[in-house]
Amino acid sequence: MAISSSHANPRLPGESSERPGMQQYLVMLREEKPLGKRPKRGDVVDQNLDLTRRFQRNLRKSLEEHGLWSQVAHMGEPMAFPLVTLSCTPEVADFVAKLPDVEEVVQDSEGLQTACPPP
Repeated sequence: MAISSSHANPRLPGESSERPGMQQYLVMLREEKPLGKRPKRGDVVDQNLDLTRRFQRNLRKSLEEHGLWSQVAHMGEPMAFPLVTLSCTPEVADFVAKLPDVEEVVQDSEGLQTACPPP
């Protein structure tokens, strides 16, 4: 998924945003059906990458349709876990929490120390 440069600043969870009113959230997605009894690790990774990519595409479209995309400072890269990191306003987080593909939206811990502090 191509994200405009204003939304693609690499940040770690807990790292403050340069835009006021933004907070860090972790979006936990509903997992898809299991791949079988003992799926290969690569198959699980591929399934979760597909899941997060689809979710991000659909989320951006939905936020744009509802006029909320401007309230997103950053959306994390797709990952091998059914999770998406999001730096946004609380209004967007509430909107995301109501989506059917979302299990839960959790606000990141305030004051969390990042691995790479700013210079």
